[in-house]
Amino acid sequence: MTMKGLPYNFLILLAMAVLAYASVYLWFSYQAAESEFNKIHNVTNNATGTVLGTRHLETDRHTKTWQKKDEIKKDVNTQKVAKTKTGFTTRKEAKNETGFTTRKEAKNETGVNWTMSSSAVSLRDSPPSRVAPQKYLIYVCHRRPYCGGWSDRQRGLISVFMAALLTDRRFGIIMDNPCNVTHFYEPVGVNWNIPAAELINKTSIEINDMGSKAGVSNVLRTEDFNERYPQDVVYIKTNSDNYPIAMSHSERYAKKMPDWAKSKSGAVLFANIWKRMMRPSPFLQHRLNDYLRSIGYEKRTQPLLCCHVRVARSETIKNDGPSRLNVSDVTILWKFFRPYVQNGSKVFVATDNYEVRNSSRQWFGRNASDSGGNIIHIDRHRGGRDDACGGFGFAVLDQLILSKCDLLVVTNSGFGMRAAYIRGKSENLFRFTKKQVKQIKLR
Repeated sequence: MTMKGLPYNFLILLAMAVLAYASVYLWFSYQAAESEFNKIHNVTNNATGTVLGTRHLETDRHTKTWQKKDEIKKDVNTQKVAKTKTGFTTRKEAKNETGFTTRKEAKNETGVNWTMSSSAVSLRDSPPSRVAPQKYLIYVCHRRPYCGGWSDRQRGLISVFMAALLTDRRFGIIMDNPCNVTHFYEPVGVNWNIPAAELINKTSIEINDMGSKAGVSNVLRTEDFNERYPQDVVYIKTNSDNYPIAMSHSERYAKKMPDWAKSKSGAVLFANIWKRMMRPSPFLQHRLNDYLRSIGYEKRTQPLLCCHVRVARSETIKNDGPSRLNVSDVTILWKFFRPYVQNGSKVFVATDNYEVRNSSRQWFGRNASDSGGNIIHIDRHRGGRDDACGGFGFAVLDQLILSKCDLLVVTNSGFGMRAAYIRGKSENLFRFTKKQVKQIKLR
């Protein structure tokens, strides 16, 4: 059999020869290519490295860079640890150091959860090296009404002062209603004017102990105040003067009472505390000196007569508490003063009622005097803040003048009685009540 005249067997042999030649050619081409590749590889590698090698070098370079960053990061962390060990702590850590722990930390300390670090255990087991943080007890009447009048505030102030003393807290006063009390009084003995920045980031609680609540008095009588109120700062708004009495009956606090506070006389106790806490500011002292100079106080030959007449609700102060005295009854008091005035005595009248002031001027003419200021109730005034502050100033000036008098008549008011306490004597001390003037003694 043939294909176009050629024998079939010849064609098969020709195809096999072509395939053999192609195989030999491809093998020699591969060997030549490999040899050339190796030659190029060796030259390049000896010079700068292969492309692949260059990629490895770049990778190594990045790896070393990140390793260096990790080393820097570790170093920073080490420095943070070192900084913490030197005493610089975060706010959370500082809070924990005051003795307040989170629920998780409390759980750790019971041994139920063993995730606490060994360093924390060693710190807890080591003896304490820090002084206990300062704690504060602060009387507050801060930009809000209903702290009471000046005598209510005085009662609260002496109570909080004594409580701070016996509970080992720093005493402070924040009173800017209707304006800052530091306009009129400044610290003496104990610096109660605490900078606001000193109280930032401290745990605190505010207690309203006004009126008949008596909650804090009961705590001071029967409990450990600092266990009941563990906060760094305890703010108290109160008009109670019962704290010293409550602490004098406490097994915990009675033994800490200083000798000057052991008086059974409320008048003596108030005067002792007040004089250890307050003195007139230069402004208030100047106003007092001006008034005394105007009436010839230093050269007087006759007693200075004084009275505080508390009427309460009237046309003068319509939102005050119930009336305590009829204005028409004040003539009984003027008749009591008349013999003294006829002998040349001056009469100073402090009152919460314009009618009473005008009546005294009509009765005694040039011998009558008063501070002349606007009459307001510092806790109930709803006019301008400047008017209220001015009224506050006249009120504290009136009380200071009353404390300088040779003969003093008070009515049913804590304001007048505290003037008598500061005055400090029972001689020529009277009370006008129930249409009569009766001599009384300080208790």
